[in-house]
Amino acid sequence: MLLSRQRRSQDILSEIARGCGGALGGDLLPDMQVQRPFLTLGLAVFLVACDNDSAVPGPRPSLGQDRVVTDAEPAMPVGSGAAYRPETQPWGARVSTDPGGGPRPNPADLPLLPQGTHFGAIVGFEPLSPVTQQVVDRLWRALLAAGMQTGRIHLDWASVELGPGLYDQAALGEPLHQMATQGLHPFVGIYAIDSEGLTLPADLLDNDSPTGILGGRSIDDPEILNRYRAMLDWAVPAIVAKGGYVLSIANEPDGYMEELRSETDNVLRFFAAARSHAHSIDPRLGITVTLTGSPVDEKKFFHDDLMQNVDVASYNYACLALTDRLVLRTPLAETVPADLDALVAVSHGKLVLIQELGCPAGWAGGPSVIGTSNATQAEFFRLATRGIRARPSIRAAYVFQLVDWSETLTKRYIQLLESENLPQVFIDSFEEWLRTTGLVTFEQGTIRPAWLVFSEAVAD
Repeated sequence: MLLSRQRRSQDILSEIARGCGGALGGDLLPDMQVQRPFLTLGLAVFLVACDNDSAVPGPRPSLGQDRVVTDAEPAMPVGSGAAYRPETQPWGARVSTDPGGGPRPNPADLPLLPQGTHFGAIVGFEPLSPVTQQVVDRLWRALLAAGMQTGRIHLDWASVELGPGLYDQAALGEPLHQMATQGLHPFVGIYAIDSEGLTLPADLLDNDSPTGILGGRSIDDPEILNRYRAMLDWAVPAIVAKGGYVLSIANEPDGYMEELRSETDNVLRFFAAARSHAHSIDPRLGITVTLTGSPVDEKKFFHDDLMQNVDVASYNYACLALTDRLVLRTPLAETVPADLDALVAVSHGKLVLIQELGCPAGWAGGPSVIGTSNATQAEFFRLATRGIRARPSIRAAYVFQLVDWSETLTKRYIQLLESENLPQVFIDSFEEWLRTTGLVTFEQGTIRPAWLVFSEAVAD
């Protein structure tokens, strides 16, 4: 997309640092130019925002995006895998803004989320080997037995809207149904902007336009707003009916807004309009925008205004910083509490959600380029989960992710980095991050010590 194709290596590395949630350090190689257009897919991986992640054990279910759906196909119930048109099958009705004559529910209180502090996890998005799948199934059952009450569904707007007014029920309905059967209250994302840029339906995009949108329009253009509102008419009742408690309408839009600062007000108006419309459908559903966990001064040109247009604050947070490579932020005993305090402090008194919480374990049996280890990963999760519980305004956090990335998938992205002539030391650290980010190894299903820390946090 627009941002990915125009960025120089300086911008890409800065975006990675924001995605890591750590502070920048050292030089970011300002003289190193990208030699060809940088692929959107690569930037998406840098920021760990893979489409259609869901906190459901096992291989990701088919989300129906490869199906050809025609007008002749009948509308079917959610979870059936069929297309949905609002004019043929409405999904539920709006909830009264004054239900039962009582006070209007305050979505800023997250009334659909059970009281207390909650921890959840995303398994991953690759099919697992039989041995690893068995381990994950067992661990997932243990989390449910320990009292886990929440999960995550990560979707882009383009992945659920197949065409104007035509929606893929399975993309949203299947993970919602799976979580409902497990008693989980999902944090749902249907993002209009994701880490790599705009994720609007394809018929609204134009990579050659100044804004990335067809006709050079802004995201708050009435047609675009009405399309997103219509999608919300379909999605919000289903989310609430299946136990969802919050909807994020953008994931790490920091990069898009930094690249196109002239669009800042338009983006904020889109967020405000989407929030207002969602509340008109069901005022109990919290609406948020997920930001990177980077210092607020990196996004001060929009942060305060954004906080006025969300019900709760949401961030992605990891243990990493960037010098010439990804490195562990140390000492953890100081950085983790300080980071959590900072997230709470910049949230304008709102409740806080941590959409992604992660730290790699480093290579087994060898030196770590990042400077981490199994013990370090476990210590990060011990400090983070205890720190989150000690801060009641942080209501939920989600481990990203339960299982490492595979060697095969990681290599695809390493090849992208190599093609951009990025420093080898950075590429090595990036590979180590992806290959050891889980609490379980990909190939053998070996359980890392951080798993025990996380499972105990769920049970507390």
